[in-house]
Amino acid sequence: MQVHYLKGYFLLRFLAQRLGDDTYFAFLRKFVHTFHGQLILSQDFLQMLLENIPEEKRLELSVENIFRDWLESSGIPQPLQRERQAGAECGLARQVSAEVEKWIRVNRRPRKRKRREAEEVFEKVRHRWCELIVKHRYTRAYKDVERFLQEDQAMGVYLYGELMLSEDPRQQQVARQCFELTKEQMERSSAEVVAEMLF
Repeated sequence: MQVHYLKGYFLLRFLAQRLGDDTYFAFLRKFVHTFHGQLILSQDFLQMLLENIPEEKRLELSVENIFRDWLESSGIPQPLQRERQAGAECGLARQVSAEVEKWIRVNRRPRKRKRREAEEVFEKVRHRWCELIVKHRYTRAYKDVERFLQEDQAMGVYLYGELMLSEDPRQQQVARQCFELTKEQMERSSAEVVAEMLF
């Protein structure tokens, strides 16, 4: 996996949100059946997408606009920046409240869980905490991110991507330092993926 694959993922997610899941996935099924096993250019994919969706669902989408905003520019595309900015303005409080409510409900459940299940939940909570640290650049908690990347390498690959996509030199330095410390203990395929993201 390389960083541009993450950008591609966010482009596909953006298209699904703009067009609606039903329209988008109907097109995707048709596309896969038509081009199964063939190499295809991004331009051909986008052209076919726009030809196969109703005019009222296009919403100012064009192959040229998508190429300019998503594929030919470096950095985070404008639609993602607006989404990120809107989330930063009101999203953190909502996310924290939702997490608190979720864990209040979890705590009210009967406590017949096995230890392993509790450990998995704790790992997911730590992972989510680290995502929030990276997203909001909470520098005082970067030690938690470092500890997570060193102790939970299997779940840390996505977090390396988030650190590098942030375009924050300090976060990128955290990613590089942790990788240097742990690359020898990492699973080979995970280490290759992370190395491609970092260098």
